[in-house]
Amino acid sequence: MQVHRYHSGPLPSPEDLARYGAVDPDAVPAILGTFTEQARHRRAMESDVVRGVERRADRGQVIIGAFLVGLGIVGGCVVALAGDGFAGVGIVSAAFASAAVSFVAGGRPASPE
Repeated sequence: MQVHRYHSGPLPSPEDLARYGAVDPDAVPAILGTFTEQARHRRAMESDVVRGVERRADRGQVIIGAFLVGLGIVGGCVVALAGDGFAGVGIVSAAFASAAVSFVAGGRPASPE
């Protein structure tokens, strides 16, 4: 009769850990400590990646927002210089108002869902 054992996971099986502990009493704490440190390191690296993605997304939104506000200001000035001062002032005012609303609304934390 043959017995096959199979274990899958980041740590040795409990039976293997017991055998390691029988050979060297410091082996099990060393193995578990290494596993704990590696898990902590992995979570820190994943957090750094997520923060980097969020920063890049925020930066992109700021750049496109600044571009659109600048386009509105330039467009409003062109309309005003073309002879329709009231419409030009309205376009420039709308550009500034949209920037102000985005700034104020963007500073608020998201509501929990």
